[in-house]
Amino acid sequence: MGKMSRPAAILLGSAFVLAATVLTLLWVARLATIPGGVSVAGWNVGGMAYEQFVTRLDQRILALGETKVRLSDGQGRTQPAELTLVQLGLRVDRAALLSKFAGLVNGSPAQRISARWQIHGDSVELPYTFDLAAMEQSLREAWKPMYAAQPVDARRVITADDQVQLVAGQSAYRIDTAAIEARLRPLVGGDLWAGMGDGAGTEQGSEKEAELENGLRNGTVSLELPLVEMQPAVTLDILKAQGVERKLVDFSTSFVGSNVGRMHNIRSTAETIQDQLLGPGDIFDYGKVIQQTEEKYGFQEAPVIVDGKIVPGIGGGICQVSTTLYNAVLRAGLEIVERRNHSLPISYAPLGQDATFAQGYINFKFRNNTNHYVLIRTEIDERQITVKLFGNTPSGTTYEVESSVVQTLPAPDKYVKNSTLQVGAKQLLLKGKPGYVVDTYRITKLDGNEVSRARVSRDTYSPQPNLYASNTGDEPGKAPAPAPAPTPKPSPHIVEDGVKGPVFP
Repeated sequence: MGKMSRPAAILLGSAFVLAATVLTLLWVARLATIPGGVSVAGWNVGGMAYEQFVTRLDQRILALGETKVRLSDGQGRTQPAELTLVQLGLRVDRAALLSKFAGLVNGSPAQRISARWQIHGDSVELPYTFDLAAMEQSLREAWKPMYAAQPVDARRVITADDQVQLVAGQSAYRIDTAAIEARLRPLVGGDLWAGMGDGAGTEQGSEKEAELENGLRNGTVSLELPLVEMQPAVTLDILKAQGVERKLVDFSTSFVGSNVGRMHNIRSTAETIQDQLLGPGDIFDYGKVIQQTEEKYGFQEAPVIVDGKIVPGIGGGICQVSTTLYNAVLRAGLEIVERRNHSLPISYAPLGQDATFAQGYINFKFRNNTNHYVLIRTEIDERQITVKLFGNTPSGTTYEVESSVVQTLPAPDKYVKNSTLQVGAKQLLLKGKPGYVVDTYRITKLDGNEVSRARVSRDTYSPQPNLYASNTGDEPGKAPAPAPAPTPKPSPHIVEDGVKGPVFP
């Protein structure tokens, strides 16, 4: 066989080198191992067969999820409990992690080789999140009594002898899920995961890894339970700041002789104003009280005042509540914003010391002109209604109320025709009542001595006419009839001391 020429030898050598290189590249591309120096959040996986890596990854994810976390309150407010990381919402994104290594086993040989070079020596982070909604649900199940408890407001109690006492409220507690997540994150992505084994692939490494995995699966991580205190809406400090410290005044009026409907109306309206609290500068509006009472309880039939007459109606008695409250307000030194007297004198309060109400026409309002809150309390028995006001005013300052009649208005005469009487004769059918003009003063005293006197109202109570039957002889041949009285202006038929009167044509 003849000797090979030099060019042919070179060509043959190049072919061998090329073939060896291709075979080497194909062999490298087919290697199903993780490149050296690669780790997953501190877990060394370099040199590990890919299938082994996937198997061990699943084992580690499972072990991590089953790791128990013992949560206990350092102050003993609740019992400790153990929950797994999965129960606490841990979610490891396995697919996202494996996608980092997908190029090692997928694609062309050149692509796999490129993937190996790109990932060589990398430290891949563990992709995980915490599902806070799932964590919250697990916490609620583990601490049902805690989540069932609600904050209890502090209370103001008025004793039988009118002393003001404050009862502290109670806080409730909830678990701070964001704080738990913040405390678990460095453990999950650090010590817990990295401490499960180095994954070197040696027999010793495998044994160590298995031992650590088993230890984490059966062990626990202890954390202090982060609690958030839920304060009640009304705290002891809030009640103290309101300054309702003592009884300022009380006033009572009698409703003896009232019918069932009137008593219902009084009781219902009194219940509506019970425990109303007025801040400094607040205005009490009796019209709103009547509206609320009608919506909640409804009003019953009882006499009302219409056009200066007592007639059947709905809501009779509501002005006894406003009158009783008005007298208490006067004697507490509070500012009267709006108030009118009844058109007729009433029996349950002195002249000049009543407060009527007519829906859409007459209202009763007063302002809390003190620097502290004012609390309204009502008491009712079978005979009377009492209004008590509580707050904080200078203890040496008191108020008295005096009313005096400055003018008496005589009852006018009113006639109706009765032809059966002798001509010129008249007969008294109903005796009228005089009217009055009354001045009312509020007297301010300091330590029992008068320091000022101010007129709060001048009120006029209309007289009620004497009603006579008469025969003026206006028949033919008789004495001429008197000229007819001028036609009165239409009356708006204002309903006082109620919400509805009789139906008018």
